[in-house]
Amino acid sequence: MTSNDCFTFFSRTKNKFDFPLHFHDEFEFNFIENAAGAKRIVGDSIEVITDFELVLISSNTSDGWVAHEGESENIFEIIVEFHKDLFDEKFLNPFR
Repeated sequence: MTSNDCFTFFSRTKNKFDFPLHFHDEFEFNFIENAAGAKRIVGDSIEVITDFELVLISSNTSDGWVAHEGESENIFEIIVEFHKDLFDEKFLNPFR
């Protein structure tokens, strides 16, 4: 993502669901389908996910997923990243 982008969009199908622990300045929406049994790690929370997962991750928060008990070979994922200042005070209150 560059400073000129409003958001970045990724859509992909995977046969294994592992995404290493990382963090970034952007906010991130994650939609994951068909990865039941995988573990989601966000900050200090670790949970096993179901068939449908929708998560909003804040700026500079560590996140990652590991296959754990997930065995699906047809995992669908959509990621939308957007700058942490996209919805700043000027955007939310334009008439101030």
